[in-house]
Amino acid sequence: IQSKRTSQGMSSQSRTLSSFWTLYCSLADEESSQLLSSVVKESYVETGKWADPETNYDISESSFSLLVITSSEDLDYHVRYLRGRFLSTLSQVLNAIPTSQNESSPEGRKDSLGILLQLLPQICQDLDAAFQGYSGGLTKRLMLLFLDVINKCIDAIAALFESIPRSVQYQIKSSFMSVHQAAVIIWDVFREKPLLQASAIKGALRLCIDKMPSMVRRVERVLDECIVNKPLSENTSELLDQCSISLMSNMIEKEAKKKASESGTVTCSDENDDIGAGA
Repeated sequence: IQSKRTSQGMSSQSRTLSSFWTLYCSLADEESSQLLSSVVKESYVETGKWADPETNYDISESSFSLLVITSSEDLDYHVRYLRGRFLSTLSQVLNAIPTSQNESSPEGRKDSLGILLQLLPQICQDLDAAFQGYSGGLTKRLMLLFLDVINKCIDAIAALFESIPRSVQYQIKSSFMSVHQAAVIIWDVFREKPLLQASAIKGALRLCIDKMPSMVRRVERVLDECIVNKPLSENTSELLDQCSISLMSNMIEKEAKKKASESGTVTCSDENDDIGAGA
């Protein structure tokens, strides 16, 4: 989000949120992650080889260096690691908003709410795009981090909306269309992407069918005005069909893993299983 307005006059909360969101967009969103992956890969192509995996680099498990990438798969891991760290921190920033919003002025809360209403659909778009695999791919852990950030964002939006004057609520009512847009994106993820893990299915479903539509309905009730003409709840039949397909796929996968385990075949950990393809 590139704002022409300076941070002067913004509350501490909105400054923190704005600064970190700008940092995320510069280093860890979908476009930046793709660019990072491409630049690093090109630099190794120019040298003619990846880093030697036998070299004893002094790097702990909680850090990484783009100077010691040993393969294309290793590069995907590093990009996912960077995105995961940013998403974890963003989750913490969002989690603090509902409990600290009373410390800021009504104008500061309006600023923060405006940022969140722009942040929400972009995070959802980043999750959707991550399935393509151009930004390091998508593991179960990374997807759950995305879903957690989206959940925390909705909670923060709800808290800020309730805390601002009614006149301000009316001023920004059209911005809440972004919540519906975010719900549509997650609905498409649920409907079109291979969500085989129960936690991912449950998280995506709760967001697009319950939590985000409930937020929009709350705003419509408070302001007594319609924001969305066609709620996602009208897709009930398609939802039930998709649930059946997803749950059946999950059962088949679990049965296959059980048989593989019984036969002594080594399988990957669920936490590191790719959901989307790597670069």
